[in-house]
Amino acid sequence: MIQNLVPNTSIETHVVLIASAASKKYGKLEQYLFTDGVKVNWKIESQLDAALKSGMVSTTALSMIGISDYILNNQIDGTLVIADRHETIAGAIASSYLNCKTFHLLGGETSGNIDNKVRYANTFLSDYHFVATKESKSRLELCGIAPELIFQTGCPSLDFLQSSNMLDIVQITEYFGGVGLSVQKLFQGRYVVVLQHAETTSDLDARLQVRSTIDAIDKLSIPALWIWPNSDTGSDEIIREIASARESGKLKNVHFERNLDPELFISILKNSSCIIGNSSVAIRECSLLGVPAVNIGGRQNNRERAPNVIDSDYNFEEIYETVSMQIKNGFYKPSKIYGDGHSGQRISNLLSSLL
Repeated sequence: MIQNLVPNTSIETHVVLIASAASKKYGKLEQYLFTDGVKVNWKIESQLDAALKSGMVSTTALSMIGISDYILNNQIDGTLVIADRHETIAGAIASSYLNCKTFHLLGGETSGNIDNKVRYANTFLSDYHFVATKESKSRLELCGIAPELIFQTGCPSLDFLQSSNMLDIVQITEYFGGVGLSVQKLFQGRYVVVLQHAETTSDLDARLQVRSTIDAIDKLSIPALWIWPNSDTGSDEIIREIASARESGKLKNVHFERNLDPELFISILKNSSCIIGNSSVAIRECSLLGVPAVNIGGRQNNRERAPNVIDSDYNFEEIYETVSMQIKNGFYKPSKIYGDGHSGQRISNLLSSLL
């Protein structure tokens, strides 16, 4: 259970799950929200098959229709959208066209992938901007956004790192339901975490993207927890490549999970020797945790980062050597580049006054 959260009673909050957040295929988000006492008001089952090239487009379109219906039927005054996922632009479009106040979290950052385009599209569709860093604020001002509409709040996902309890990851085995290496063997000593999504703008096939990581993890020969990729185009190809590697006898030292309870995942990250892949978690949350990170490929290109992150190309020897070096380096000094763990309260107060 998330601790020390103080609800803002001046705002009536509606939580709407869309796309992969409403799909059992991609985990148990609704269950985790229920455990934390968060009411889900509506679900829009708009997730299309990620194997289809048009999947992200169709998912966004269906999500936009569902969100617009919900805004109209419930007389919503404002919509809060976050960051850069293709699903989020559905909320920004629906809200702005229906003349709702639109609030955008984590704008002004830069990265690779289609996410960068979506992030800036969300910015221009939004009325108010809650950014994580000083540099992000400066970028939005350069885009012509009035300074009085931009608020440097920090990233609220870091609040969770401060408020969550450290769980005993060895004893709480009922949270694990995946396949591969047993949980007991996974957490016997040092281990790494792997979280790699498809890089949708890369010329390299998704299966080839992940093959280098597979070979590096196999050569590393220490236990690894591998979390399934998100719903971006190419994710099914990544999963097929992992399955093929397992069938050929590789990755015997890896335990696989679709996703995990957030509090448990944070405990796992805090105790890991390194996080590997291309998730923003390695750059954002792990900066405050000080966890060594190896960022692969161009998905996170140009994103602000702390010293805990070292980049690698899609080359298994380079990945292996960089991970080995990071494990030897050990934990880094925590960085507050993305916030101090108190962003949620700032955002809540701003929403109250701006609405």
